Amino acid sequence: MNRMTFASRPLARLVSALLVAAAAMGADTLTLTAPATTLALNGTVQVTVGLSGAGAFSVWGECLTWDKTKLQLVSQDTFTAAYGTPVADSRSVSDINASGEVRSGGYYVSGTTYPNNTGGSDKLGVFTFKRIAAGSVVLTALIKNGTYPFGAVLIDVAGTQRVPAATAMLTFTDVNTAPTITTVTNPAAITAGNSTAALAFTVGDAQTAVGSLTVTRASSNLTAVPLANVVLGGSGASRTVTVAGATAGTSTITLTVTDAGGLTANSTFTVTVTPTNTAPTITAIANPASIFIGAMTPALAFTVGDAQTAAGSLTVTRASSNLTAVPLANVVPGGSGAGRTLAVTGAAAGTSLITLTVSDGVLTASTSLTVTVTVDPAAGGGGATPASNQSGSKSSGKNCGVGSGIAGLLILSLTFAGRPRARRRQA
Repeated sequence: MNRMTFASRPLARLVSALLVAAAAMGADTLTLTAPATTLALNGTVQVTVGLSGAGAFSVWGECLTWDKTKLQLVSQDTFTAAYGTPVADSRSVSDINASGEVRSGGYYVSGTTYPNNTGGSDKLGVFTFKRIAAGSVVLTALIKNGTYPFGAVLIDVAGTQRVPAATAMLTFTDVNTAPTITTVTNPAAITAGNSTAALAFTVGDAQTAVGSLTVTRASSNLTAVPLANVVLGGSGASRTVTVAGATAGTSTITLTVTDAGGLTANSTFTVTVTPTNTAPTITAIANPASIFIGAMTPALAFTVGDAQTAAGSLTVTRASSNLTAVPLANVVPGGSGAGRTLAVTGAAAGTSLITLTVSDGVLTASTSLTVTVTVDPAAGGGGATPASNQSGSKSSGKNCGVGSGIAGLLILSLTFAGRPRARRRQA
């Protein structure tokens, strides 16, 4: 773009003198305006370059610069003024964005249209920008005296180059959106004095770096879970929380993430704290009367219990110290809940110590009883002689009333030995 000069005329000289005087007084004020200075990611905004308090001019040149990693030029000089025609940067938009500055985009006011330009305040250029990355970004109307068209200048009707009084700047900030935080799954119940595993969650934000996001915590039941027992960990986007129980109860844990703009997001989960586990209980069982081989004891009752575990969830196991007399399969537990039973069947003569163990899954308790198995006398096989056969009852034909066995033979022998022998008669 070339400077315009005008023929010497008295009126032109007068106007030129007035413009020089105005420049000396710093009357020309450069402005950059936009409908809003908050700009969402991928959002667009129209920026107007303006001039206030200026005298009549023939040429306006401008240079806008910006951070090309955060802003992109979409279009330049999309309006028509009454006194002139926009003269855009001749480069392609992609080349302009690669350089991060638009080097002209001003107006050329010809001599024939000059009477329409009376100076004062007006808009000199309209540009549309798009935000392509988060973070604050500054758009500057650059002033470089003597480097037109690479700076903002005004050439008056006498051809004198004038520089606006100050650099115009416009700062765009992000349209802040709330951060994000993922859900934390409710952990399994913990006993008082114990902790959950490290529970993972993720935080994020479109405008604030994840490392700058702050996470705070709260507990709805400070007796069950004091705030000091809720421990945060991790860094960046990956965070953790570990919770320790103090006393039995339930608490809702709230995690809050806050971004640099003060916006927040929450995630809640529930922690259940159970009492410290104690061992279950089992009542003693009295030793039953001895049983014959093949016979069964009556159902022997006993009771189980636990302070933390439901009686129905307690398991009872058994053991036999003499698996010949009482095989394990012959020790049969029964019942349910707190009321349980045990029945034992003898397999062979002998004595066995039966041990019952109740468990809550962690702790146990035991009780023992002794079962004696004997041979049934009525079944024979070396068993004891029934008492009725050892009393003074009637003799059977087998003992002839005088005893049996060796003793009987001895008696008979003595009886016959005492009799007189018969003599043989001689002829």
